[in-house]
Amino acid sequence: MSEITTGTGSNATIPTTTTNATTTTNATTTTNATTTTNATIPTTISSVTIATTTATTTTTVTTITTATTATTETTETTTATTTTTRTTTTTSSAADIWSLTIPTYATWNQTGITVAGNSNGTNGSDLGSLSTPVSIFIDNNYTLYVCDRDNNRIVKYYAYATVGILVAGNRTKGNDLSELWSPKGVAVDQYGNVIIADSSNYRIQKFPPGSTVGITVAINSSAISIGVMRDLHINVNNVIVITDSTYSRVVKFNASGGVGAIIAGINGVGSGSNQFSSPFGNFIDENETFVTIATTTATTTTTVTTITTATTATTETTETTTATTTTTRTTTTTSSAADIWSLTIPTYATWNQTGITVAGNSNGTNGSDLGSLSTPVSIFIDNNYTLYVCDRDNNRIVKYYAYATVGILVAGNRTKGNDLSELWSPKGVAVDQYGNVIIADSSNYRIQKFPPGSTVGITVAINSSAISIGVMRDLHINVNNVIVITDSTYSRVVKFNASGGVGAIIAGINGVGSGSNQFSSPFGNFIDENETLYVADSGNQRIQMWPAGVNSGITVAGINNSSGSSLGQLSSPNAIVIDNNGYASCRKVCIA
Repeated sequence: MSEITTGTGSNATIPTTTTNATTTTNATTTTNATTTTNATIPTTISSVTIATTTATTTTTVTTITTATTATTETTETTTATTTTTRTTTTTSSAADIWSLTIPTYATWNQTGITVAGNSNGTNGSDLGSLSTPVSIFIDNNYTLYVCDRDNNRIVKYYAYATVGILVAGNRTKGNDLSELWSPKGVAVDQYGNVIIADSSNYRIQKFPPGSTVGITVAINSSAISIGVMRDLHINVNNVIVITDSTYSRVVKFNASGGVGAIIAGINGVGSGSNQFSSPFGNFIDENETFVTIATTTATTTTTVTTITTATTATTETTETTTATTTTTRTTTTTSSAADIWSLTIPTYATWNQTGITVAGNSNGTNGSDLGSLSTPVSIFIDNNYTLYVCDRDNNRIVKYYAYATVGILVAGNRTKGNDLSELWSPKGVAVDQYGNVIIADSSNYRIQKFPPGSTVGITVAINSSAISIGVMRDLHINVNNVIVITDSTYSRVVKFNASGGVGAIIAGINGVGSGSNQFSSPFGNFIDENETLYVADSGNQRIQMWPAGVNSGITVAGINNSSGSSLGQLSSPNAIVIDNNGYASCRKVCIA
């Protein structure tokens, strides 16, 4: 019999919200735009782009916060060649994917940090340079996607990277499926497809994960005219929205293709309530309410990015742009605390009693190709529904994009070993907020960290005289970058900092036993945002809860040392999940 632990994926949702506001300045044109939007929007990625055409420098100011409940005002003033006054009043409530979420006490550093391109403002064509970047998108892992317009390409930058990775386009303007011409909008959908407004080709292109050959979603034709696009977004329903400056309108398309539909600007150029004049940026929420902003050209792009755990519901925005020097932004926000690590499950939820195979062979056979698994023992699911699997007997970690049937190798090479590129019987996996893959490399008695895109690991912790590490059965990482592992050899739970250092025992300090401060063959663990620990104490047939800082646990499920099948008993539980309602779920799954 082999044990399969499925608890690791429970804290896959790390709903920090990313908000991008790109503001462009101009000294020669006066534009007035007033828009009011009321929307409740989901927790993943939001991107608002306010027009550009000739920018060569991208400057970013970043604030990372965790929200509680409060009300405040934040005022930001910068100097440029345009006057922009924006007043936003926000009331926060339940978490949704597309909301702009700014906690009440948020402030911004007045000095920006260059995160892509040359900090001296020079353009270039190497992957450390940009030439007129005009639009950006940031995913849940803080990976930055840039429309590098005059290099006719899309480049992505992992968090803190100084050199980009080519995603689409090859610097040569053209209309082949591998080429782009003056791209002006980019977004990534929940399946990992990169959607691009290929502006001067008058088409929308979709690049599947890992592919440099695009698929044409829509193109200028007799069925629907597409002109020069200035911005592109995609919402949670896979609705693509583009701003068409040629025809002064906003058009939506289905990501799977088909003829578009005009959703705003049906009466040509003008200043009427049903008209636009040179519209640029747009934003669409899950209710398909959108905001469109008109502007002209620019020489500098300034980006303000806020990464936070707060949530937003109702927003009113009024924006006025005129020529000359100051930007003043006043924000009044009421925030409610975000529960990061809980699974949000309605109390009335039910499940289909028939499962669907999402990875591995549906007939139950093992294998070593990327469509097969051999004794998978732990999983993790990120915000894009990408599934990471500990493929134990293949000594590797494999990831599957949503609806994919073939996996992608993340770490390990099927050969058991202790080199930095090898694993041996991995039994726990998680992905932190920077995209690092953290692995319980169990039979090597070490914890490995694989940075995004790297197949060479970094050892975070290893069995040593400073801290003994035995056979690990599960691994989680919380919002504070605390790694928690269940060590069955020593019947305890140990925490480590993701940056390294000596671990600390946080539960099970008195060896094997059935006391309230002991475990017997513990397996799965779950840690919430308050650092309350839950452990599947398999050998004692119970689930133990350890609030932060205490020396003994409380039994919350099962009967100590009493294995059974009644609803008050458990039998060798080895995975544990806590949902948003405080309910625990645990189970034992075995295969022959």
